Amino acid sequence: VTVVDLVGRRILSEVEIPGCSMTYPLAQRSFATLCGDGTMLSITLDTDGKLARTQSSQAFNNIDDDPMFMRAATTGTTAWFATFKGNLRSIDLSGSEARIGPVFALPAQTGGAPEWRPGGVGVIAADAAGRLYALMNPNGREGSHKDGGTEVWMVDPQTRTLIRRIPLPVRAVSIAATREAQSKLAVLGIDRTLYVFDPETGAQLRTVPSVGNSPLSLAVVP
Repeated sequence: VTVVDLVGRRILSEVEIPGCSMTYPLAQRSFATLCGDGTMLSITLDTDGKLARTQSSQAFNNIDDDPMFMRAATTGTTAWFATFKGNLRSIDLSGSEARIGPVFALPAQTGGAPEWRPGGVGVIAADAAGRLYALMNPNGREGSHKDGGTEVWMVDPQTRTLIRRIPLPVRAVSIAATREAQSKLAVLGIDRTLYVFDPETGAQLRTVPSVGNSPLSLAVVP
């Protein structure tokens, strides 16, 4: 990981994270990264931007049987991760060390063949109200985690309940939610069209065609 001083426009240091990938911001000049042994490594920098301390969590990410997607949705200082088999895991990022939180299963629903599972590249999103959205594939099986999904499920992580299922006009690969008072749900279809929904009703509001050549991820702001 390259540490950059944006004000001075210079590189301060490089931090080695062998066997780990992605970065998630923590407090007090710290960040976390997911590691291939199922742990999360927290890294703290000193005031000069150089490595000061590392702390590894206990193994919690079941790499062999039910690994997490690495892209998270954030509500406040909590990062939410979906797993290949349909569990949601919370990680507290409020301190200088990541604290592994509880995990719960997405409510099982009928109509899957053989079962509903998360699928795609950006499979989870969160809105300003703290609700989570998961891109779901009815044909969940071993190896289906990149196949995309045909519905978006809105979930209340506090009550662990399914609020709404939003059917999609085409199979999608990524989702994102705006952080405004009346959130919008953006869905990237395999046809390279961006579909915009009202998550309160599930109604499709508009489309934006040809958003890019082989787009894979979404970053939506108000």
